[in-house]
Amino acid sequence: LAMKHSINNELLSLSLQSDTDTILSSAIYFEEKGMQEEAVLLYRKGGYLERAIDVCIHSQLLDVFNAITNDLDEERTDPNLFERCADCFLQHQQFDKAVSFLISAKKYKKAIDLCNKQGVFITDKMVELFSKRFSDEKSKDSKGMLAVLAECCEVQGSHHLACRSYVLAGDKLKAMKALIRSGDTERIVLFAKVSREKQIYGLAANYLQKLDWHHDANLMKQIVHAAEMESLASFYETCARVEINEFR
Repeated sequence: LAMKHSINNELLSLSLQSDTDTILSSAIYFEEKGMQEEAVLLYRKGGYLERAIDVCIHSQLLDVFNAITNDLDEERTDPNLFERCADCFLQHQQFDKAVSFLISAKKYKKAIDLCNKQGVFITDKMVELFSKRFSDEKSKDSKGMLAVLAECCEVQGSHHLACRSYVLAGDKLKAMKALIRSGDTERIVLFAKVSREKQIYGLAANYLQKLDWHHDANLMKQIVHAAEMESLASFYETCARVEINEFR
């Protein structure tokens, strides 16, 4: 009756309290009447999120669009819908959100390219999203993408995130080099101990020797533990020279 006589306020109120079929028919009614905000409200209430998003994009209802996209379930939502949302965010220069939705859409290369092109700062959350997707796939292409992501992190100066991405890509050597560039001595030593690989021990030892080991006994122990025999001999020679020069 409310629909027949165009009593729109009453129709909206009643529809929000009705069953799904009534909500859908009312939403279509409002959309055809050009009352897009009411239509979106009903589509969303009825669980027709894809249609609600379509109307938002077509009608430029950006605030509502932002709210609805937060309701999307990654496990149940079609990746194509995530990509359409990403395109909308791109159009309105919301690049960080576009990257997140491209990841959900499994458009990894496009997401990384966007980070590089638009200077989108890669966060812990983004790396977590990437790693979650790639760990499910475990393909050579996935590892390649993680390596590209790591390089992007390095360009941005996020050496810890680069290290993490290289590890996920299966390249511990590059991971250690990224960590060394961070200058985080504690993590460098820990990474070397955990990895137990000769080359990584060597990189750690070379890094440690550039620090103020002469006045730090603990640091000297770490160097001795990490260094290879040839490097260790050279290190002891350096120690001797420092001691000789100091007591002259």
